[in-house]
Amino acid sequence: MRLRGRGQDHPHYFDWIKKRAAEGFEFWNHGYCHCKPIVDGEETREFRGTEYTFQLEQLTRTQQLAQDKLGLTLRTFGAPYNATDDRTALALATIPELKVWLYKETTKPTAKFILERNKKVNIEYPVHVPNFQKFKAAYQELTEKSLLTIQGHPRSWVEDKERFEDFQQIIRFLKSENAQFVTPFDYYLAQTKN
Repeated sequence: MRLRGRGQDHPHYFDWIKKRAAEGFEFWNHGYCHCKPIVDGEETREFRGTEYTFQLEQLTRTQQLAQDKLGLTLRTFGAPYNATDDRTALALATIPELKVWLYKETTKPTAKFILERNKKVNIEYPVHVPNFQKFKAAYQELTEKSLLTIQGHPRSWVEDKERFEDFQQIIRFLKSENAQFVTPFDYYLAQTKN
């Protein structure tokens, strides 16, 4: 979640997010900068190849911003580029309000609820470009369809009518398949009820 813009608040944007959250949309922690830091002369990722203290700071800054600016407690984490390492698991372990981890890429054990990625089925082929035909073909090859976790980048589609139409076709197709749509945290709650 990136809520900063040259040190200025954006109350209309904040209000829009609050309204969507009240309608049932989930906003999740996607890191603080979506950056590619340089570590020892090498390009890394915000949550892969950086120090534990850096990763923890990125997570907690985002959690705090969401609370301060939006009044929201973020419950789900998904790393930029889906890139994580063992330090990510250690940092996440210190933030109890983050319950769900999307697309965990490290083998380090965690107590977080993991929503796995099926790399064969996505809505974007390549990233940022929805493709209905490729999605449908990959979906129809699935043998297990009980849960499909999908991430997309709507900002890349809205100004391109063809991309947005492909996304709409994917949604219409999933509805025709009687798919139920649920946010990561709501799914977690449903699975962990006592």
